[in-house]
Amino acid sequence: MRYRGVSKPLSRNIDIREAKWIGVLAIIPSLGLSWPIIFMFTTETITSEDGTTIAMCGIHDKAYTTYALAYHSVLLGLFLANFISLVVFYLVIARVIINRNKVFAQGNKRNRSIAIASIMEQSNPKSSGNDAYRGNTPGSTYNSKNGKKSMSLFVQEQQSPGPERSKPPGRYRERSGTNNGLLMMFLVTIVFLCSYLPHLGYSIYFLLCSMEDIINLAVTASFGVLVRSYYINSCSNPIIYALCSGEFRFEVAETFRRLFRLKS
Repeated sequence: MRYRGVSKPLSRNIDIREAKWIGVLAIIPSLGLSWPIIFMFTTETITSEDGTTIAMCGIHDKAYTTYALAYHSVLLGLFLANFISLVVFYLVIARVIINRNKVFAQGNKRNRSIAIASIMEQSNPKSSGNDAYRGNTPGSTYNSKNGKKSMSLFVQEQQSPGPERSKPPGRYRERSGTNNGLLMMFLVTIVFLCSYLPHLGYSIYFLLCSMEDIINLAVTASFGVLVRSYYINSCSNPIIYALCSGEFRFEVAETFRRLFRLKS
């Protein structure tokens, strides 16, 4: 959807209703990939050699080892396929944006050249032999002693009557919004990669290593965080969506300004 919105902005994109239906239909494969955990995962209390008691939620029944290895292999394959697809789509989107910026830059350069040529033509009128006409020509000065005319080109900018800030053009706002959206989706992809890799790596490692190695690893401080790293994706996405929104940043800035005003 992001690729179609950027590379083909004039084509038909999905509306809000279709997006909701896509979200509802996504529940079906999610449930299909999640239900085996209910039967394979159990919680057991393990005591290490130094007397440390650890409550571990995982696959403890050896009968499920083969199924669990196949299950996590499928999850890892889907994860890599999704990640590679996202990387390919973002590379294509980046190429489209770079080419579009080049076209905009060439168009702006061409427009500036035409504008400068037009100003030069208007500032150099044909001589009519009339001193008054030559003296009143914009951008020219006439010397009555030697009968020569010198041209001087002045470019004046119109000043706004009030202190209002000039609003950026619509095309600039559109491009800025597109860049914010791409940054948001790029950060979501990076967080997706960083949050699921530790969990999948630990899960496959637990299926292949011995119980002693599992106990030695479970007592480390980083185990509890890395084995549940998939929660990082769930809690980070709303923060990324909010910070990449200009309206959200504006409201946060206004809130802090009000607080500072109340304190002062």
